[in-house]
Amino acid sequence: MRKIMLAGLVLAVGMLGTLRSAYCASDPGTQPGRFSIGVVQEYIFDRAMEGGEVSMPPNLESGNELMPPGVNNVTSEMKVKDLGMTLLKVGYQISNNLNVYAKLGVTNGIGGFDMASSGTWAGGTFTEQEAYREKSAFAGGLGLKLCFPLKNNWIIGADAKYLTHQNDYSGKRSVRFFDNGVLIPGTAMDGACAGNATISEWHVAPFIAKDFGKFVPYIGIKYSDMKIDMLENSDRLQATDNWGAFVGADFKFNKNFSLNLEGRFIDENAASLAANFTF
Repeated sequence: MRKIMLAGLVLAVGMLGTLRSAYCASDPGTQPGRFSIGVVQEYIFDRAMEGGEVSMPPNLESGNELMPPGVNNVTSEMKVKDLGMTLLKVGYQISNNLNVYAKLGVTNGIGGFDMASSGTWAGGTFTEQEAYREKSAFAGGLGLKLCFPLKNNWIIGADAKYLTHQNDYSGKRSVRFFDNGVLIPGTAMDGACAGNATISEWHVAPFIAKDFGKFVPYIGIKYSDMKIDMLENSDRLQATDNWGAFVGADFKFNKNFSLNLEGRFIDENAASLAANFTF
């Protein structure tokens, strides 16, 4: 799926060279007082997270989940995976250089977040696997975009966005305890998990673009963050990496209808496709 979307991004930039720019301040789409409405499909393939609590090995005599002596070297790897959103984007052009917008929509109910942990304790080693999948939920947020044309059709700008959604989720947890690499009988923990999580993300993303008169490719860097608050146990997961890069292209079929394709990397592996109508 990732390869298909990224290949589509490259193909679109190459094939749609006959389309006009939507970035230049002289373009009708950036005249003050104009509204825009569009549909955005966002998809996060994966993003590394950290935080949360790891289930400790149980007391082998009582079976209670207690912290035995010698627990250390606990490592965890968590990821948001296959999280998609379909959003309606409504914007208003305040000036030639400033556009404000709101995004409203739903998550896809396919993605979620996974965790794999391991460590040592006085009795040996343990591993834990957790996999959660979210149900579809309402998502919404606000943003603004600044854009300044320079000489020789170069453009600089920045986009800032905040987006949040609250999802019910369900999943499974599997914990195993070992002594010298051999599974300890009677200590396996398996169970289903369910709860509610609030996922929020934001970014500030400066970019530079080149207006070729027919389409505008752009590239930029961004500082972003993502948090997952699991309400039933007060756990918080937070993005491991905050700095990322993005590349994309914005172009128009005519003075009203435009299309955007974008890929995001380093802090996350993600892509978006957007269609926009300005009036």
